[in-house]
Amino acid sequence: MTVKVIGQKGQDSKTWSITVTSAQPPKILNPKPVTSQTQPGEVNVNEGIILSIDTTDPQGLPLESTWTCTRGTIQNPQLNTAKWVAPGITGQAQVTVKVTNSAGKSATHTWYFDVKGNVVYVTEDITGTVTWATGNIYVIDEKDIEVRGTLIIQPGVVVKFGDGRSLRTTGSGRIQAVGKEDSPIVFTSLRDDDWGGDTDKDQGAVQPDPGIWGAVILETNSNRFEYCHFYYGGGSGAWYSPGMLQLDHSSGTQVKNCTFAFAEGVALQAKDATNVTIQGNAFYLNEKPLAIGAETSLDDSNIFHNPLNLDEKNTYQGIFVQAMPVEKPVSWTETEAAFVLEGYQWNVNGKLTLGPGVTVKLSEGAFLAVNNTATLEAKGEPGKPIVFTSINDSSYGGDSNGPAPDDPRPGDWEFIVIHNGGRGIFEHCVFAYGGSEEHMSEGWAALHDTNNSDGTTVKNTLFKNNRRGLTMLSTKSQIENCTFEENVYPLVVDLNIDTDNSLTIQDNRYNAIYLVVERSPQFAKQSVRWQNTGVPYVLLYDNLYTEGKTIVLGEGTILRVDRGLQINLEIGSKIENFNKAIFTSYRDTANGGDVGFGGGPNKGDWEGIWDESVLDYIGGPNILYAANPK
Repeated sequence: MTVKVIGQKGQDSKTWSITVTSAQPPKILNPKPVTSQTQPGEVNVNEGIILSIDTTDPQGLPLESTWTCTRGTIQNPQLNTAKWVAPGITGQAQVTVKVTNSAGKSATHTWYFDVKGNVVYVTEDITGTVTWATGNIYVIDEKDIEVRGTLIIQPGVVVKFGDGRSLRTTGSGRIQAVGKEDSPIVFTSLRDDDWGGDTDKDQGAVQPDPGIWGAVILETNSNRFEYCHFYYGGGSGAWYSPGMLQLDHSSGTQVKNCTFAFAEGVALQAKDATNVTIQGNAFYLNEKPLAIGAETSLDDSNIFHNPLNLDEKNTYQGIFVQAMPVEKPVSWTETEAAFVLEGYQWNVNGKLTLGPGVTVKLSEGAFLAVNNTATLEAKGEPGKPIVFTSINDSSYGGDSNGPAPDDPRPGDWEFIVIHNGGRGIFEHCVFAYGGSEEHMSEGWAALHDTNNSDGTTVKNTLFKNNRRGLTMLSTKSQIENCTFEENVYPLVVDLNIDTDNSLTIQDNRYNAIYLVVERSPQFAKQSVRWQNTGVPYVLLYDNLYTEGKTIVLGEGTILRVDRGLQINLEIGSKIENFNKAIFTSYRDTANGGDVGFGGGPNKGDWEGIWDESVLDYIGGPNILYAANPK
């Protein structure tokens, strides 16, 4: 580029030739120590190392540098040097320096390190108090190790197990393994080179598989695991049923902020443990993530997926609960994974509270009984229902049946029964694929309230795809704002249960409310409301004796009466909206469709309505197919 300046008249002019070039980045020379991605430098845990470079700038511009690391810490950074302190746990780490000139151009250099610890081979059982120190790698390969004293494991320790090997507490032994968020304690396979490097010196020839080592087994009390990682365990062994961390019959164990991955069998097996705390843990890519006993409370702090990849869950997604009596207050509020009730019979004798959004799954033949003044409280919320469904139903609570086909069907599980003084509270719930028989009254409904319960309340609840949705027989019970759809039989109630148009009953095989009575006298209260006009009521099995009580019908209520039965209007009784209702045969499909008896009504299908005040049967245009009056 040429610049020419012309002077005033009589003065000389001046010309400059200027060459403009683009700015060049600085140069980084002689980095020390010398490392590469394929040949990383080796350092010990918590070791400090000085890193240095030479720098130059082609333009002679001022320079500044920025030092960063993936793990560990940077100390006293200068333009050409800094101290890096390795992390307290083994593994890979990188340090990068970025040098920038005043023109904004930069260059970088990265050092690669393999952070190692001392390898300690554990060959003797542990007695007394023993500490496994930060930065070391402890290998259990020669034999299974028993802990008879106190084993303290410091943050950053890596424990590696040979194939099939395990660590077990016994006698008065216990393990205190308390890591840190940035320095966890790792329990893994000897073949796992990601933690502690290539300890078995096979140069990565063999990779670890789930279940390649056994378990950490606790047969004693007051163990503690915090910020621990468990990988590749759970192989079967003589001491235990499969579980990577096996709590066995221990009590008071704390498992907090731990990670469980790549387990065969169950990652955390706590089905026989008592007073256990399980909080803030992550479970992913295990066969089964977690098994607990029925008396173990569980909050919503655990996650059942890889926190870095939401799609990485578990083969059998669920919390598998061992069948045993619930004798004390228990709370389940975990919402991501379903509580899968394993075993045949469940008994709740204390109080079981379920939180909004919880899913409970039952397997074939399973049922749950609430009795002996116990309470099952399931209060969901709009948009966060509590769901009771089949183990084959993956639409709620994940894929709990693993590779098996997702093919839920009515009757996959049996029932939940409230009886013998038990109480049930169900709000904003879903009941799906339950019920023991396809029958309008025999067998058990998905939710079955017996006449000797202390009362069951059912509100804002959906019953769907059941053999029978709900049976409610206790005079202390109540139902409102519920929906029944795609069931075989939707609803059976005692004569004393009030029902109205807050109940939506549609798209079932048979759409009706079936009335039964299992007591004498039949009525336990002065007035009862049968005011649902969307489907017919069907009086089953017994003559109706009004006993001086008031029955309030809706304008358009249809009451269909079973074969050979009659309605007895006793003195002092009253049926409100009598003339606006229809009384007809159980087979009268023209009034309410098929309710399970087929069609083809005939006169004499039922006896009629006997009015005690006139000592005769009464007739009228709204009384159809009765034998009387003649």
